Amino acid sequence: MEKIFSKVHYLLLLSIGILATGLTLTYTISVSLGHVYYWFPFISDTGAEPPESGIFGFTLNITTVLLVISMYLRYCQMNCVKKVGVIIITGLEQNSCIFGLLSCFGLNMVANFSEIDMGITHLTGAFLCFTTATIYFIIQTKISYHFINHDSGFSVSKTLFCCRFLLCLFMATFYFLTLWYGKLATDEFTGKKLNYWRENDGGFQYRLISTFSEWITTICIALYIMTFTLEFRKIECIGITVRLKTS
Repeated sequence: MEKIFSKVHYLLLLSIGILATGLTLTYTISVSLGHVYYWFPFISDTGAEPPESGIFGFTLNITTVLLVISMYLRYCQMNCVKKVGVIIITGLEQNSCIFGLLSCFGLNMVANFSEIDMGITHLTGAFLCFTTATIYFIIQTKISYHFINHDSGFSVSKTLFCCRFLLCLFMATFYFLTLWYGKLATDEFTGKKLNYWRENDGGFQYRLISTFSEWITTICIALYIMTFTLEFRKIECIGITVRLKTS
């Protein structure tokens, strides 16, 4: 008998739990060791130096793997919906999956390329991660719109759609603020160490807006992922079968 796994939504909870735990640990350690200034550092700053850099990379790599699996399952879920005759999402599920995987690739770059040793590569990964993640969730929100009170057995409530729409709005807005004020802050920086940015280093107020916006963007992404748990409860996975070749 094939093994059936029906607790698929646990993957989402586990990925967000690991991410939250990792960021909390890296922030605590980096501040306590004096590697970053305590007042709203950039997320990457908290994992720039050892020993917290090891925790930062380790937890982000695990989170990346879990999110790749989750996004593939979401894609499969949409295909199952199409098989029962729902064709209103044709093309959307493929596009969203591509952007979702690109976001995970960017997150993997952030995890494995330190902002101190390979800053350009790290920032490229961060830009790829946040940009494609925002696009992914916008597409998912559009998919949700098509399934408001749908009679296909895969229905999305108006409340859930509104929550996703607002999360996308906040996500896009705060991500833009992160980029805009981050650039303004960098232009005015007069200190010696970017990941230990103090009030008298120039551009500190702009930096605060940028770092605060980055944390809010990340929280919005995490909350949006959590909304998938409601729909993941409606699917189950059948275990992979391995067999010997006959020839």
